[in-house]
Amino acid sequence: RGALGQRKRAMGYYTFETFTPAASLLGGILLGVTASIHLRFTGHITGMSGIFGGALREVYLSHSLKSAQWRTFFFFGLLSGGALLNYFLPSAFAPSPAFPTYLAFGVSAVFVGLGTRLGNGCTSGHGICGLPRFAKRSWVAVPTFLFVAMGVASLRRWLELDWLETGYSKAVLRSSLDSNVVVVASAILLVLGTGLVAVILSVFREETNDQRTVYFLINYGCGVFFAVGLGISGMTRPAKVLDFLDIASKTWDPSLMLVLGGACGVSFLSFPVIIKKGSAVCSRSWDVPSSSGKVDLKLVLGAALFGIGWGIAGVCPGPGMVYLSTGQPGILLFMAVLALTMLSHDALMAKLAPPTPTGNSAKKK
Repeated sequence: RGALGQRKRAMGYYTFETFTPAASLLGGILLGVTASIHLRFTGHITGMSGIFGGALREVYLSHSLKSAQWRTFFFFGLLSGGALLNYFLPSAFAPSPAFPTYLAFGVSAVFVGLGTRLGNGCTSGHGICGLPRFAKRSWVAVPTFLFVAMGVASLRRWLELDWLETGYSKAVLRSSLDSNVVVVASAILLVLGTGLVAVILSVFREETNDQRTVYFLINYGCGVFFAVGLGISGMTRPAKVLDFLDIASKTWDPSLMLVLGGACGVSFLSFPVIIKKGSAVCSRSWDVPSSSGKVDLKLVLGAALFGIGWGIAGVCPGPGMVYLSTGQPGILLFMAVLALTMLSHDALMAKLAPPTPTGNSAKKK
């Protein structure tokens, strides 16, 4: 395929060398199913930057462990799912030689951290969970960060910036994710997920007193399934993500279109039905942003900054958390800088916020 690919590239054809349609679509469907289960039973949006950044904010700035509990369970679910992928499907992670440089990871994390805090979301929160709710902010944010990321990824490779990448091997990156084994595994995971929902429903029909425990287990389980969906779809491989974002390349990989299509295809069908319910199964209220939120400069700027960061290294918060389980140094650096950037932003915003009026001053007014 290498010689044929070279001839096609020389003639100007797209070769789709790393295209994985079946695995990407099935992984996307698993992401959509997991986000739907998470919303129905916990009332929470499955936004990765909100889960990671929110937990950091509650623990280190608000000193409230209680409000960070569900996010912590989801986070450890992502780590567990990453460990399962690393053992059973190591091809879900790109090998170290195909990684961006440490400097690229660090710079990318700063942009991603600032962008997700200013724009209040990333690919999962705005994409998988925002578009199906017809949230105005998400319909502005998604095209903004997507087009910016495509521009940055295409520009960085066109300029051949050595400080951004160590070199990508197409032979190494050619995916084995479309094998029959993985397709069957994806189908089995979907069946198991459906079975898990049935078991949980039966538990709640019995009106057990351990609903709080089940609530945390659902968050953990959804984290595991979401991680597996990211791994199967190819989102945990920075080089594959960059091959999608680099639309100017003759080896452009459209796989991620199927990931978003599969995930949103499920959530477009399920979210409207779920939100019409009076409340989530494990919660009395919905923890869902308003669909009519204000579209402002802060949102557009945040989405653009996130797009820049995503286009530099091909990593966003969700895949980054899943990849932590491998101990890859570049990802460890990315997540550390991401955490520091998010905490710095939240601390600064807290200092700049006007003081909350006391009871006496409020009465005087």
